[in-house]
Amino acid sequence: MTEARREGFESFKRSNQTIIDRARSSQRKGAIDSLNSSWSGFCDASTREQRIDSVRHYYWHRQNLIRVASNSWGQEGRQFALGMYQTAEDSQIDRMSQHLFSAGYLKVDDFRPATHEMFAEIVKAERVRGNPCGS
Repeated sequence: MTEARREGFESFKRSNQTIIDRARSSQRKGAIDSLNSSWSGFCDASTREQRIDSVRHYYWHRQNLIRVASNSWGQEGRQFALGMYQTAEDSQIDRMSQHLFSAGYLKVDDFRPATHEMFAEIVKAERVRGNPCGS
């Protein structure tokens, strides 16, 4: 990384850290609240869409920050962005997503192209064991 790019990267980290942290906190809360809610709500069309939107929103922002940081600052930017999603809450969201996927409440196809690949990677080792909503 050139010195000018490194300065830009450091400036980005300093100037955006508080904003990014606040946004990530809100996104995590929304995803955890949705994933922690009554699973039967994933079978009701309107409730399902709201809950999945919260999870999509979280994964979209996670994927987007990783993509932007990677494109702008290469491997160092990618590692910075990945590090921002290494909290206990991020692990909890991934575990809950895996569990709901394997129980049949979430599907890879529930996720739009921007987050489809990330979600598929998170649940790739899981096996769907049920179809609780009957569809």
